[in-house]
Amino acid sequence: MMALGADLVADDRVRLYMDGNLALAEAAPNIGGLIEARGLGLLRAVSVGPVPVGFVVDMAQEEPERLPEPRSILILRQTVPLLRGAGVSNLPAALLLLMKNGCADPEWPNQ
Repeated sequence: MMALGADLVADDRVRLYMDGNLALAEAAPNIGGLIEARGLGLLRAVSVGPVPVGFVVDMAQEEPERLPEPRSILILRQTVPLLRGAGVSNLPAALLLLMKNGCADPEWPNQ
């Protein structure tokens, strides 16, 4: 996704915490600004954070429906949209569009 213009928050380990009613994410202190590139090793990258948790992508689950009903998950004390990402070939581009422009359904994800 970074190749498409997204910013790095964290690679492997993410620190999640609440700030009031908002779930926030940031890189664990010892790995901030690092990302693993398979076959190359650890690379330095500019990272951002903390950032609000806008949605969760479950990379172990496939979405059988073309236009699925909204799903959600509780992260700490905040409910956020849950997306199934396994097997979605255009996932990076689709997620970038979601982050930039939101969903066509104004009720989901809640923005």
